[in-house]
Amino acid sequence: MTHHHERAGSILPYVALAGVLGWAAAMFCRQGRHSHRRLHRRGRLAAISDKAAAEGEATEDCDFVRPAGRGAMRDPPRRWDEVDEASDASFPSSDPPGNY
Repeated sequence: MTHHHERAGSILPYVALAGVLGWAAAMFCRQGRHSHRRLHRRGRLAAISDKAAAEGEATEDCDFVRPAGRGAMRDPPRRWDEVDEASDASFPSSDPPGNY
């Protein structure tokens, strides 16, 4: 009696396909990041007032640092006191608190 075993298909084409798709996805995402940088400044700084965005400054590790204070906000809060002002000025708003 002769037994014939069917040979399982190779997974090499699937591995190659996964590699190509991964590479293509990485290139697509990379293009998206570069085009995002070219967007109009106002669109990127949606929570910042137009005047503050125009007067803002760039830094080495950050694209924009918002000036402190209520006037730099696009939609300033109705209530704003000295404690709010001191808190807002205590660290750059472009840096999340987790960096400290």
